[in-house]
Formats: sequence, C-alpha cells, structure tokens
Amino acid sequence: MEGKRIFMSDAFIPEDYKQPEDSNYMQLEEGENKFRFLSKPIMGMEYWRTIGGKRTPIRKHMGESIPVGELELDKWGNIGRPKHFWAMIVYNYQAQKVQILEVVQKTIITAFIALIGDSEWGDPREYDISISRKGKEQDTEYQTLPKPIRPLVSSIKIEFENSAINLEALYESQDPFGEVLNERVDPSEIPF
Repeated sequence: MEGKRIFMSDAFIPEDYKQPEDSNYMQLEEGENKFRFLSKPIMGMEYWRTIGGKRTPIRKHMGESIPVGELELDKWGNIGRPKHFWAMIVYNYQAQKVQILEVVQKTIITAFIALIGDSEWGDPREYDISISRKGKEQDTEYQTLPKPIRPLVSSIKIEFENSAINLEALYESQDPFGEVLNERVDPSEIPF
C-alpha cells in the first residue's frame, strides 16, 4: 500500500458542511441571507464610542439628542456620524436560530418601508425576506426581496416564544439576551 491513501469518501468534509453559528446577532453575509421578522423593530440613531478600550455601539431613541462631544473619529480620521438603525428579532434560516438583526443600510430600510406600505405584502412577520449582498466595504450592494406569504413554522414560533430577548436593552448598552422575561416581546403582538 505504498503511496496510496484510503478515504471513506472523496470529500475531506461533507459538501453541505457549515460552521456552527454561535452569535445571537445576524450578520449579512455575501450572497443570500434569508430571515423572518419575528418582532416589530426598534428604531433610533447609533454611533460608536470607545469605552474601557472596547468599541461599543451607543443607541438613542428617535429624536433623542446626541452630545457632539461623544462623537469620536472614525478609521479615516473623520468625526463618526450617527446612523439611523432598525433592530428586530428575526429567525435566521442559515443559522437556524432566533437572532437580532440590526440594519443601518438606507437601501435595506427603504425596501422594508416599501414592503410594509404595500397592500399585497404589509406586515413582514407574515413572510420571509431575502437580502442578497455582494461586494465589500464602500462597494457593497444589497437587494431585498420578499418571499411568498406563508404561516410561520411552529418550531420557529416555539423557539421565539421561549426566547428572552429584550430589544429595549440595546438603548441602555445592555445585553438584550438577559433573563428579562417580563420585558420581552408581548405575545399578543405576535401575528401568528
């Protein structure tokens, strides 16, 4: 058997292998990112500060003032500008888990607003959405597409109902995944 190796299969790892997702936050990766809104979004303005040597997002409610002295320089030496954000609880189909998705890209938020305002689509908790991402940094492009309206799978609904996610904690720079069950999404707001 000199020079010959024996493998159980031709592939070193399974072709459908994906590294397990540990994050509680959905990141928009290159290619298709399919998810379902599970909550209404919270909205506001976000900027970054260095606190204790760590870059930390600071989020403010809509209309809340941001002290100019808190704005730091970005990596290009310009004053970091606050960005409008939406944060919502979603089911990420790629990660197969309930996560928080935060969006600051104007093109994506504009697409969400158009879908919500469209009489044929409406509430995005009623259908899946796919955001395709291509490019990098300043050359990144996003395309947002709705999927057909369909009921939420019961296992996803159960996972969501058992999650203890408090989106409002983001405004206080706190962990939204704490055990604050009484402040999580009101089940009466779940449309399924």
